Amino acid sequence: MLEEELLHYLMQNDQGLSGPQLADYFKVSRNAIWKACENLRQQGYTISSSRAGYRLTACRTDLDPKQIRYYLANWPDLKVMVNDVVDSTNNQAKTYLSQNPDSQALFIAKKQTAGRGRYGRQFTSDLAHGIYLSLAIPPHSQNPDDIPLYTLLTATALTEVLAKYVASPNQLKIKWINDLFYQGRKVVGILCEAIADIESQSIEQLVIGCGLNLAGDFNQASPDVQKVAGTLFGSDLPEGFNLNQFIAELVNRIAYYHENLADKHFLTNYQKHLMGIGQVVDFEYDGKLNRGKILGINDSGHLRIQASDGQVLTFSKDNLHLSSQQFAHD
Repeated sequence: MLEEELLHYLMQNDQGLSGPQLADYFKVSRNAIWKACENLRQQGYTISSSRAGYRLTACRTDLDPKQIRYYLANWPDLKVMVNDVVDSTNNQAKTYLSQNPDSQALFIAKKQTAGRGRYGRQFTSDLAHGIYLSLAIPPHSQNPDDIPLYTLLTATALTEVLAKYVASPNQLKIKWINDLFYQGRKVVGILCEAIADIESQSIEQLVIGCGLNLAGDFNQASPDVQKVAGTLFGSDLPEGFNLNQFIAELVNRIAYYHENLADKHFLTNYQKHLMGIGQVVDFEYDGKLNRGKILGINDSGHLRIQASDGQVLTFSKDNLHLSSQQFAHD
């Protein structure tokens, strides 16, 4: 599509480009170039035109698949699909994969009406500035024990990318296994789901879902949500915050750890950001309430907790629940 190709070309070039130059480059008429520039201006891009030619001086900063595809140029086969409102981006991804099983795709929305977390718990999606995304990719391992690592590598990628944007990066923390906290409040939830082939008993695809509380308030949320939930940027997004660049940085970082899954380098940073090390916490294990001290994670990303009798217990993601409320603070 000429508009998107022209936008990407202008994003690559700081100097002005004349109508004839662009027409010759894209093998179209000068009028087609003028019309494409006008359409981009109407979409929120600032494109100057002078004797020096056309020059992109400002990109739109709201959700825009054209920019996201530009910043994901190293992943040309990745389909990018953007909507304002969906039931769940994970649901979208799984429906798409049922019809396109060999595809790699990214689904993004500003709001979810049926978002969920682990164990089917509802994920609140009514924030003024939230972003919800799901990345559908084939796993780099068929070892079932490696699949939960995708939750940990996603959490690590989020802390690393968000550290460039938030005011106090040292206050970005991970609550094992799939939540991010910032300044004592939960701001990100992660839900990774595997799609298996029953006949071959192999995992065909993974759906990595993330819900981020960017900005807004929870005045209309339930009291339980208000006790725990927070935002990354307060009530409003920072001036000049480019959501598209941020999303692409996150996806690129996830892709890096995905390609290097066997190295497990992300576990080091995950451990550094892990909440509650040395803290005595209440946890639910196989339906029973227990108490113990968090010691950290092992080489498989499993949580180590020292029970009151001194025994060190190791937990995978499916058999332990830690309440977020005991980690939240103002």
